[in-house]
Amino acid sequence: VKTIRLPEKLNTAAAEPLFRELIAARGSAVMLDARNVVQLGSLCCQVLISAKQTWAADDIDLTFGEVPQPFRESLESLGLPSNILIEGS
Repeated sequence: VKTIRLPEKLNTAAAEPLFRELIAARGSAVMLDARNVVQLGSLCCQVLISAKQTWAADDIDLTFGEVPQPFRESLESLGLPSNILIEGS
C-alpha cells in the first residue's frame, strides 16, 4: 500500500500536484493520510472523488487514514456527505 500524505491546505494550488501524485500511484493500493488537512477546496475535492471512483472501477483500494474534523467539515461545507470519500462515515 502506497501512502500519500496530504498537505495542510488542499486548495487550488495543491490540485495539480495532488492529481500528478495520484496518477503516478494508479494501479496500486493507496492510503491517503489526511491527518494534517485543515482546508479542503472544491478542486482538490473533485480530484479526490475522481480518484476514489477510478480506484473503485479498477477494483483497487483507495482509503483514508486518520481524517481530522476540518476535513469532514470542509466536505460538509461543499454540500457533500463525508462518506463520499471516507468509508464508515
